[in-house]
Amino acid sequence: MKKIILLFTVFVVFATTTWAQTSNLVVFSEDLNPFYLVVNGIKQNATPQTNVKVTQLKTTDNAVMVIFQDKTLGTVKQNFYFPEMGVEVTTKITKTSKGYKLRYFGEVPLEEATSSANQYATSFQNEDAETPSAPVEEVIPVASPVTETPK
Repeated sequence: MKKIILLFTVFVVFATTTWAQTSNLVVFSEDLNPFYLVVNGIKQNATPQTNVKVTQLKTTDNAVMVIFQDKTLGTVKQNFYFPEMGVEVTTKITKTSKGYKLRYFGEVPLEEATSSANQYATSFQNEDAETPSAPVEEVIPVASPVTETPK
């Protein structure tokens, strides 16, 4: 009976850690052109960067778009699939004869992933990474007291 409970516990722990794995995506510009990185329709950096690292990606299939600060360079759209989770995939933006493309550059297990000083790192954003605006205050009209006039 103890072996069955132990085996069941090991299975549950293994299953939850396998399903809860995440991955990282690093995108850098080979030509050092600053860009915004959009992952799954959500802008990840509020200011243009040349090297962006997005951590805690929970889905294996991600739609990635690069929007250059210099509008004349256009945009790059590509789907990225992680065949296995728990890795950090690095891609570079490369100029080709047909424009800019995202090219696979390498991957390492998350345990071996490092950050560099010139790298903008962010956890996957669920909302656009914009400069927060001032909160809108709701003005509630205050009712004036009712006074009775003598007759």
